[in-house]
Amino acid sequence: MKVATEPIPTRTSRADVDAVLRQARRAVSGPVVFRRNGSRAVLEPAEIAAALRSRLVGEGDRARLTLDITPDVVVEGFGDTMTAFERDPVSARVVLSGGRPHIIKGRNGFAFDLGDATQQLFEVATGDSKRTVVLRGDVREAGLTNAEARDLRITEKVSEFTTYHACCENRVSNIHRIADIVAGVVIRPGETFSLNDFVGERTRAKGFVADAAILDGEYVQAVGGGVSQFATTTYNAAYFGGYEITEHKAHSYYISRYPEGREATLSYPYVDLKITNTSPYGILIDTSYTDESITVTFWGKKWVDVSSDTGPRTNVTKGDTDFRERDNLPPGSQQVFQDPADGFDVTVTRTLRFPDGRVKSEDVFTRYSPQPRIIKRNRPGVDAG
Repeated sequence: MKVATEPIPTRTSRADVDAVLRQARRAVSGPVVFRRNGSRAVLEPAEIAAALRSRLVGEGDRARLTLDITPDVVVEGFGDTMTAFERDPVSARVVLSGGRPHIIKGRNGFAFDLGDATQQLFEVATGDSKRTVVLRGDVREAGLTNAEARDLRITEKVSEFTTYHACCENRVSNIHRIADIVAGVVIRPGETFSLNDFVGERTRAKGFVADAAILDGEYVQAVGGGVSQFATTTYNAAYFGGYEITEHKAHSYYISRYPEGREATLSYPYVDLKITNTSPYGILIDTSYTDESITVTFWGKKWVDVSSDTGPRTNVTKGDTDFRERDNLPPGSQQVFQDPADGFDVTVTRTLRFPDGRVKSEDVFTRYSPQPRIIKRNRPGVDAG
């Protein structure tokens, strides 16, 4: 009996098979070496062979036999060296050394990417070029690259300010602590620096201690008391550098160790000092201190001439007497807790003279409340609240 037959065309051609075979032979002709960041991984021919697979791509007459690599086998081939290739990015830093700014170079980071590694292994193994290559992957750029650090052009002292205080009080420890935290801050052109955001809440865990702060018109003990002196010093360094004081608040009462109308208080999280770098150059904040002074210096590049004029005191008002009941005093006794001081208004004018001839004047108005005379007393029969 005869059976009718019909030839069935194969889905692959001899040419396809030969092409895939040539690729496979090339792929296992020797090891492939990946290197990066001082590490290297060698994938031997047997490991490459285990990763190779052939498959049909396309449908019907358009189907073609191709060769590719299985990612899971690539993972086994790299093994522990995958993590050896990885490293975190390190930002460039601008630091002071020998009395002038220097750049300490940073580096980009790198993360192993299985997709990139698989594709690169296939390209190198089946290609005609060298079989030792730099591993591709996820290059993670540093927060401040070396080129960006150079472009900041931080080359000279722009402004500096010093305020003074009594020695050896708790507040001095707080001033020194916040100065240490802020030292080295870099503010890029157009960037706004927030003292509260950068330092965070002043806590004992961060090295701050209790000292005087103003609350409800009265000096009380609070952790971090005294940091307003650092805020005032920073304010004036920024002021005479010509930079924009985006946000600040003067003390409720005038404190004689600070320039009137040119000072700032600080209280986390609501009362902040914010400075915007309105110059075309970067700013490096440097701090230094003694037992009786704190200095803040802004390094960058001089871009404007600054002068300041303080107007006369106006609207001078006397402080009232404020009696406060305290049951922790002996019955019938009283004591003066706080002496009075005048309140007044004052306007400070900053004049900016730019290289192109422009002149800009800015008025800063401050109203200081009169400081009351506070007498604490314990009158029998009166509830201290």
